[in-house]
Amino acid sequence: MKKTIIILIMCILLTITTTSAVISQNKNQPPQQSARADWTQIQKLFEFNCDSSDAFGTSLAVDGNTALIGSTGDDDVVENSGSVYVYVWSGTTWTRQTKLLASDAEQYDQFGVSVAIDGDIALIGASYKDDQGSYSGAAYVFTRTGTTWTQQTKLLSTDGDSEDYFGCDVALEGDTALIGAYGDDYSRGAAYIFTRTGTTWTQQAKLIPTAGAMNDVFGASVDLNSDTALIASPGDDDFKGAVYVFARTGSSWTQQQKLVAPGGVSMDVFGYSVALNNNTALIGKPGYIYQPIIGAAYVFIKNGATWTQQAILTSSDGTPGDQFASCVDLDGDTALIGALYHFNDDGTGGAAYLYTRTGSSWTEQQKLMAADGSDADLFGNEVSLDGDIAFIGDYFDRINGYYAGSAYVFSKGSPVDLELTISGGIGVHLEIKNNGASSLDDVNWQLQVEGGFFSLIQKTVNGTIDLGPGQSETFSLLPLGFGAITITAQVAVITKTAQGTQLLIITMVKK
Repeated sequence: MKKTIIILIMCILLTITTTSAVISQNKNQPPQQSARADWTQIQKLFEFNCDSSDAFGTSLAVDGNTALIGSTGDDDVVENSGSVYVYVWSGTTWTRQTKLLASDAEQYDQFGVSVAIDGDIALIGASYKDDQGSYSGAAYVFTRTGTTWTQQTKLLSTDGDSEDYFGCDVALEGDTALIGAYGDDYSRGAAYIFTRTGTTWTQQAKLIPTAGAMNDVFGASVDLNSDTALIASPGDDDFKGAVYVFARTGSSWTQQQKLVAPGGVSMDVFGYSVALNNNTALIGKPGYIYQPIIGAAYVFIKNGATWTQQAILTSSDGTPGDQFASCVDLDGDTALIGALYHFNDDGTGGAAYLYTRTGSSWTEQQKLMAADGSDADLFGNEVSLDGDIAFIGDYFDRINGYYAGSAYVFSKGSPVDLELTISGGIGVHLEIKNNGASSLDDVNWQLQVEGGFFSLIQKTVNGTIDLGPGQSETFSLLPLGFGAITITAQVAVITKTAQGTQLLIITMVKK
């Protein structure tokens, strides 16, 4: 027995000596400002207390310092009742503020299938709600006072019926809400306008196209800007697809124009996703799922009362079936487009692309990928853009051994000038250095290790730190076990990952 112990100790000492040459992991450099102002991943959001099929990241919406993340498979109330997480920007990081649940949550409601936010008002779809028949659907309004969110009301259409899927997509601006119901009237589809007076929401209009037909699924995707509504009908004309523009005068809404893709063919599903910002519309045409076509996004601009096509956006490395433009968002002269089935050169799944407009020309600026991506990911299943912040969903991301989902935050330039260095040895070490000219106070940090044989290694340490200009500090974590591990460090808005191998108490970090 003593002989065995001595041999074990000698092996550990030998391992320590062999790890003296371990080099810190700098694969993912901290965000740096540049002339082009590149977009950089600054944070990854997920829930530690997750479960399989939570689908965290199904829907996203960001407005200023607040973001909503839908999790339709959440079982917090009952199975797949759904939830929505609220995150707020604290100045150094996005932090969970609260979790929203429907007051009448039931099984398979799909609460959180769609989300929209404007200031202190959140609109949340639950398209499988059964109040007016199976899958008739509902939408919920929550309002914030201080840091407290309260359900203000629940919206139902005045003519709701089974399989309407009311709430499949939602949009919100000020006191006006737009809610899609693609299953209405044998999937002809409809969209509903609600307006608020005080705390009371009232249905103002039901919008339907002048020449709708069965299976057009009008209302599958919607967006709203001021007195203009953009409503997709991806099933139109044997799923070539179309998008309708409606305009409001007073309290009356009128169909203004029908937009189609020139040369469209069956199964293009033009209008699968839409975004509207001022006088610009962005419309996705990913092709019907599993169809071998290369997707595209179309830009239309408004001149007077007429919308005309300005550009067609495609990815520089698009492949048939990658579902490019299955989700889109637009803010000013910047467009964000997801391609969840794109397979990247590094073996990871999913991507999102940024485009910018100069004059009337659009240029692909950057391709965004998850820093810790894997081949099973669906990064880019949903996107949301506001100013210099982009949220990108991966609702199939593996978290703590579960395909529970996550959301990635990207920023244009670097909001916090921190350098993170991950190294090994006896345990894992994280060095945090402030390269900026200002002091950083109460910065949240977290170091996590997971993996090993049978995924038995699950260890996390966290805290806060104050760092003056040029100062650094090192934190350590001692996991116990054997096998391949993933190390994740999150400090303020910066996330960094490293791969390594755990040998009992020795951690070897790969270059």
